[in-house]
Amino acid sequence: MNKNDLLRKLHALAERGNGGEKINAQRKLEKFMQKYGITEKELEKETLEHCEFTFHGTRECSLLVQIIYKVLNDRNRCYGFRYSYSGRSVKNKLGCEATPAQKIEIEFLFDFYKRLYKREEEFFFAAFVQKHKLFGDLKDDDIPAEQNKEDYMRMAQLMKGMSEETPLKQLPKGI
Repeated sequence: MNKNDLLRKLHALAERGNGGEKINAQRKLEKFMQKYGITEKELEKETLEHCEFTFHGTRECSLLVQIIYKVLNDRNRCYGFRYSYSGRSVKNKLGCEATPAQKIEIEFLFDFYKRLYKREEEFFFAAFVQKHKLFGDLKDDDIPAEQNKEDYMRMAQLMKGMSEETPLKQLPKGI
C-alpha cells in the first residue's frame, strides 16, 4: 500500500471508524496534515501541482530521486532547476508534479529513509573499521561498553561480506 492509499484510508477511517480506531486515525491524519501544511480539501483533490524538495549531497539526491520514482511510478516526472539569470543548475533542489497526498508521501519517506540511511552508513563504517582493524591497541579501561547481541551478529554478517583485501596485497612481488 502506498502513502496515498494510506492517507485516504486514514481519512476514511477518521470519518467512519469506531471508537478509539476513529480517534487514532484522526490524530495521525491531523499530524501529517499539520506537519506538511495541507488541508482536507487539498488532500482530497487529485490535481497535480508543482512541488520542490531540498536535499544535501549526492547520496540524498539519489535517495530523493528513488523516492519520487517510487511514489509517482514514473522516472520522467522528476526535474532539476536552473537559475534564471546565469542558467547554472541549482545543486540542492529537485521538483516534480504531484498531488498534495503524493507530496506528503514523498516528504515523509524522504525524511524517514534519510535518517535510516545515516544510521546504516554509520553502522557500515563501524563494521569496516572492525573488519580491517583500523584502530590502535586499547587498554582495558578504554574498551567501550559491549553492544547488544543483535547488533554484534548483524555486524559480523556484514563483515563477512566485505572484501578481504589488505594493503600488503597491493605491494609488487619481490619487495
